[in-house]
Amino acid sequence: MAIQYLQIGLEEDARLGDVSPVNVRMEQLIPENHEFLMQFIDYDLSKAEQPLAEYLTCLDTGKDAKKQLLISAITELQQMHPYFHFCRENAAWLLNRIFAGYIKRKFGKLDDQEQKDLFLKVAVTDYSIYADPDSIFDYSLDAGEEHILDHLYNLQSDIAEWVFLTIDNTNPVLAGLSAKRRSMLYAHVACKGIYNPELSLTTDYATAPSPRMRKEIAQWEFSNLDGSEGDHFILLYRELDQLRKKPDGAIPASLQEVIDATSDASDDCNTITYTLSGFSNLLELEVFQMVHSDIRMKRCKNCGKYFIVDKSNQEYCSRLAPGSSKLCTEIGRIRVYGRKMTGDTSASGLYRKSYKTHYARVQRGQMSEDAFEIWKIQAQEKRDQAKAGELDMYDYEEWLKQ
Repeated sequence: MAIQYLQIGLEEDARLGDVSPVNVRMEQLIPENHEFLMQFIDYDLSKAEQPLAEYLTCLDTGKDAKKQLLISAITELQQMHPYFHFCRENAAWLLNRIFAGYIKRKFGKLDDQEQKDLFLKVAVTDYSIYADPDSIFDYSLDAGEEHILDHLYNLQSDIAEWVFLTIDNTNPVLAGLSAKRRSMLYAHVACKGIYNPELSLTTDYATAPSPRMRKEIAQWEFSNLDGSEGDHFILLYRELDQLRKKPDGAIPASLQEVIDATSDASDDCNTITYTLSGFSNLLELEVFQMVHSDIRMKRCKNCGKYFIVDKSNQEYCSRLAPGSSKLCTEIGRIRVYGRKMTGDTSASGLYRKSYKTHYARVQRGQMSEDAFEIWKIQAQEKRDQAKAGELDMYDYEEWLKQ
């Protein structure tokens, strides 16, 4: 199977500098469990916005910018999605465009040069091309009055809407629709019925070998190179053509040597590469693949977070429940079990049944009266806790069986 790579170029416009695209294996940014996408949809962006807001106060006060606040904000973005770790140049470019938009909105009365001087005071300068205000202001992102990270808030909302209408199975009516019908629903609702490029994917195919494959081939050495390298390949093609015409014939020696050389080929010589530009492109590719593979998600009924569903009746995820040592699936099982507890299987019913069992042991001499009295007091306390909802019925029944 071919290894899939993501080639991520500079946000918006690669002409701003000589920046090499970042090559990342797909599973590092789009794992099979899609945890990073789900994390982004629910992430509290205020965690990154708060240090940025404090960082930008230097523009009003005239004080020096506290770079530690900027580092804190970038760290939050990296925790939100690993894209901001692997594509640091893009992260810097995105933040600087946001800063430029913020300055244009808040300090719009200043002339262009004064605005650019303010930008240089707060710019992310790890990469020199991003400190050029002439380029940044041309591609600045409009800042919202409510949020500095307005661009990311909008992207989060757009992706969440796309996911909800196409692959979220929490709503039973939507869950019953096919992937095709849900895509059409999204196209109509979100795009007012016009063509939406997010529902199609254009890929360029090429037969050229991957860089790793070319590197391995370059290391091969052959013993039968009597003439030039060109003569070597002419001979190979001639022998290959003869073999194609008579496929049951013997393998010529020169071709056999090449066949032997391929025995040590790396597993990832064959690759598929998706060329992207920016964070939104990455998220769109992931949701697109999920839609067309008919991968469905749900909101966990305990923690409220998204999870991938294998069966239509799954209601709980397998994460550790917040504030508990149990998994959400365990808590779900206990809740379902508790709802079924009525009559003889209620807290009082289970107590009565267990009381008779323990009293019979006393009668047979298998349990002392003192031990029975201690057990009875504990059983009554746990019964009352179970009736009050302070103890799970499942745990109560398991304790009675001990």
